[in-house]
Amino acid sequence: MKIVSTASRSVVIVILLAVLPSCALWRGSPGKDGAVAAVELPPELSESEYRALLDNAVRDAIAAASGRSTAKFILHKPYFHKTYAEYPDGVNGYAVQMRDTDSRTAPMSADVTISKLRYSTRLQRNREQARQDENYYRDTGTETVSMEFRNGAWRRMGSLFVAERTEEQVGGEWVRIQKDIPAALGEGSTKSGRFSRLKFWR
Repeated sequence: MKIVSTASRSVVIVILLAVLPSCALWRGSPGKDGAVAAVELPPELSESEYRALLDNAVRDAIAAASGRSTAKFILHKPYFHKTYAEYPDGVNGYAVQMRDTDSRTAPMSADVTISKLRYSTRLQRNREQARQDENYYRDTGTETVSMEFRNGAWRRMGSLFVAERTEEQVGGEWVRIQKDIPAALGEGSTKSGRFSRLKFWR
């Protein structure tokens, strides 16, 4: 009896070892004939279709983020400041470099480059003083945004803003600043030409 019982257990173990790997590899449901259907992958888009979706995403984001009415109050511990952006070339004034990738989850990536005016108030430790501050400095430069196509949509992965010059308002006119501004221009450098990583399209 012990020999028969041991043999039976061995047969069951062999059957389980043969069946379990196939269950792990396939994720579909068995058909009428017992076959298992593989997962259906989404169809690949053409380059023009990727570009059309990218253009829509970029234009919508620029239109929604441009102008003083979009100003944000931001905490950069222990400082507070306000900032907003304008895009002088409008929703069509940008350049795109798009390329294929080897990733199945992100088959396409792109760099979007656009001219940008960034307005920022001076950094302040007092929250209420920062809220009431309406004295903005202006950075003129170019922003490059890295994007990837994931889960059927273009998504922002990061951005780099390069300021070419910094200005302040004097007598109603923008005047270029020739020296660094201490404790000013949140979310970036206080010095024209330095690189800073910033959020894009607030």
